[in-house]
Amino acid sequence: MSEGDPNPTKPAVDATAEGARASAQGVHRDACPYAPDSEKRHEWLEGYDGVGSEGSPLVSETLPAPASPLRR
Repeated sequence: MSEGDPNPTKPAVDATAEGARASAQGVHRDACPYAPDSEKRHEWLEGYDGVGSEGSPLVSETLPAPASPLRR
């Protein structure tokens, strides 16, 4: 929150997290509440699509290492 924030008790909106939450809840992509061509809309859609600003996934899936064969 910045010093000039009109409502300092309200937490800042994280549009990316908001978009990811909307996607997880099955909200349609067209339901984005932000104005076309706005930075917040871009962030919301990144969260909805699960993609960061550099095109990398927001949630990385880590797979376990392959099991080595048992040796006797």
